[in-house]
Amino acid sequence: MKASARLKWYLNLRQAANHCVIITAASLVVALLLAACDFGMPAVPTPEPGPIVSPGPAQAGTLAPAEGTPQDTGLVIARVNLSPAPLTIDPARLSPPDASGNDLVENLFVGLTRLDADTGLVEMELAHDWEVSEDGLTWTIFLRDDIFWVRINPDTGQMEKVRPVTAGDVVAGLLRACSADTAAPLGAAVEVVAGCAAIRGLAPEKITQEVIDSQFGARVLNDVAVEVRVSSPAANLPDLLAMPVFRPAPADLITEAGDNWTAPDVIWTSGRFAMQPGIPAEEGYTLVRNQFWPTSITGNVSVVQVSFVPDAVNGFESGELAALSLDRAPASPATRLMALPAASMAVFSYESFPFGNPGVRQAFALATDRQALIDQVLTPVGALGQPLPYLPPPGMAGAPLTDGTWPGYDPAQAQTVLADAGFTACMRFPQVTVLIDDSDLSRAVAEHLTAGWSAALGCPADIFVVEQAPLVDVVRAASAPPEGLERARAAIIVLNWQADRYDAGHWLAEIAGCRELFPEAFLGQSRDCGEADTALQMALSTTDGDERAALYANAAKALFGAEGEMPLIPLYAYARALAIQPDVTAYPVRGGALQFDRWTAPERP
Repeated sequence: MKASARLKWYLNLRQAANHCVIITAASLVVALLLAACDFGMPAVPTPEPGPIVSPGPAQAGTLAPAEGTPQDTGLVIARVNLSPAPLTIDPARLSPPDASGNDLVENLFVGLTRLDADTGLVEMELAHDWEVSEDGLTWTIFLRDDIFWVRINPDTGQMEKVRPVTAGDVVAGLLRACSADTAAPLGAAVEVVAGCAAIRGLAPEKITQEVIDSQFGARVLNDVAVEVRVSSPAANLPDLLAMPVFRPAPADLITEAGDNWTAPDVIWTSGRFAMQPGIPAEEGYTLVRNQFWPTSITGNVSVVQVSFVPDAVNGFESGELAALSLDRAPASPATRLMALPAASMAVFSYESFPFGNPGVRQAFALATDRQALIDQVLTPVGALGQPLPYLPPPGMAGAPLTDGTWPGYDPAQAQTVLADAGFTACMRFPQVTVLIDDSDLSRAVAEHLTAGWSAALGCPADIFVVEQAPLVDVVRAASAPPEGLERARAAIIVLNWQADRYDAGHWLAEIAGCRELFPEAFLGQSRDCGEADTALQMALSTTDGDERAALYANAAKALFGAEGEMPLIPLYAYARALAIQPDVTAYPVRGGALQFDRWTAPERP
């Protein structure tokens, strides 16, 4: 999928009814419409014969059930209100703005890998090892054999093993995400699997077993081994496998139950928590610690009661709720902002004088007061944002840590850097056009930015001109190489980006990489390749997760550090607000889906 197809419009972080995220012109956000269609399972490739031996698979029974399960400790119940209610808890159908849906899926369904959203590192989960062919195109992934689909029997109330999670479930989940009738909002990420893009373009009736066997790049080798052929070398595949859209799917249950398979009385789960039946989904969900989970769990929470009641502040203030989702972020020590996988940025056109000069770009970044932009523009319209001095936002695989070394708002230093570049107080600047889409919110953002730049840099106020255009024209201006444009483009283009791949390579290489090394990079900037691009190329070539994360961090510093290339100014990450009780340790902190198995809380009445 072309990177330009990945630009998503403005986000409406409020979910509407009818299983849709509605984006209106008035709220100036974009919809991720979830198609209401048949969610039956396509056929699964038939396993091919032949012994495939896993190099030391985990054996069932070698690990005792985790301490802290309801069987061996006092029942610790965490009551949380995550309003608004999820659009879905079907992993294949999750969209990024559906925060509560992502929270539930993270805890109910096992992934091949798992992202630690606070460190940006990916850990093995269902997968315990893999081998990669010399050409980088074939991955043989070996699975644990001690993770099960489980259910709580509605008649007995007992948690039961249904069957192991197998390679067939992995392939079924991938194939389902690649099928058009699933309407997977993040299905583009799965196009890393060979044949997925072609299958996504087929009508459901055309996806025959013959087509799957001949085109689809994932196949079962045996119950604990799956082969995944990728469309091009993808050393960062483990990072992508942590995304919900890559979760294994129980084909047999989905075939039988259809799109009702995630109902509380029907569902099978495979994660660290199971779902309590007997409670209508519209009243909330109760998650119970999976007593068959084979590895240790760091938290002490046994049961999570999830509700979606609006205006539940009284429940939090009384201490009944351990955590509460908020529409706004009041100034309170109990409230934290967690980044969503979407961000706003101001992109420089290198061919527009004088923004080919790195000192000018760095000066404008230092003159950008991100917190004031959030407080004065976003907050009044009910939007939540988190200042973002770098890409990618927190919660992505390989996201750098916020260590205090990133340059922030510093008008004095901005003036010094601009003067050192030879442009004191914007002397010799031509008129600077700032291009935005035709929404009122975008105009407010642009006007705030230009006023701030003028004041911080000492530039004449009339040097900046805000130009609005239909979003399709803004996208084209940002993404087309300069020689492909009919006229000179604006010096600065303000864009909003929603990720369809949750790793740093997507944000850094696929958006801002130099065209020589990354010809499909979204931004059509006429810049030379540099230190950042070399680090990105190395990161996308190593299968060592720690090494890849370190290279991503180096690339981010080279792009957005104190003397960085600064091809764009990261402005803010869209965010959600959570109020957390002082005696509750919640995880993660910076961004990503909530992981209840890492929570600790006191027993509450």
